[in-house]
Amino acid sequence: MVLSVVMPAYNEELRIKGNLEDYARTFKDAEILVMIEGDDNTLKIVQELAKTYKNIAWQHSTKRIGKGKAIKQGFALAVGDLVGFADSDGSISAKEFKKLVENLADSDGIIASRRMPNSVIVEDRPISQRLGSTGLNLLSRFMFGLPFRDTQCGAKIFKKEVINDILGDIVITDFAFDINLLYSLKKHNCKIKEMGIEWTHMRGSKFNFQVLYWKIVPKLALSLLKLRFRF
Repeated sequence: MVLSVVMPAYNEELRIKGNLEDYARTFKDAEILVMIEGDDNTLKIVQELAKTYKNIAWQHSTKRIGKGKAIKQGFALAVGDLVGFADSDGSISAKEFKKLVENLADSDGIIASRRMPNSVIVEDRPISQRLGSTGLNLLSRFMFGLPFRDTQCGAKIFKKEVINDILGDIVITDFAFDINLLYSLKKHNCKIKEMGIEWTHMRGSKFNFQVLYWKIVPKLALSLLKLRFRF
């Protein structure tokens, strides 16, 4: 089966190079599709790497479209029989992502988790981000009946045929994107595994949860309500 890995990248010039090389070397026969946003040097870095690694492709948007929409667009463009996404910052190595591929088996999808008993956290997130993630996970269980311990971890793989079936159902492209994705798969009776991985908090993110907390929480609540009423 051919694998496509969608990698959203918003102003990631300081963190993407080593991680993208890692994925391109590890998955030589895969399509590595980088969805680039922003106005820094990320595009130039990806273009240079693509000269060496022919499995790297990219799309570039000068406008901020958000991680969820970038992944959704990447899913639509992906050519593989399996399609997944991985954060561009290197928090989940290509070696760990490969373990997900190898453990998919007869499931329709597999998602990485930081909260399984066998998960390894090399460096954890700031407390504010951990609390926010826990709260979102509790909401996903209460509002949508999702059984997963970690809906937000940035590595997931699915069979392309099931993604094609639910792509039109994905209407939330902010922080609730993963919940929309997983809930839509649940409604289609897809079998999704959750697997512990080794994860490292990578510093240098442009996103500051503490500063933006009061803007994020109301928007997130509205997104979840919108999703609940839609279905």
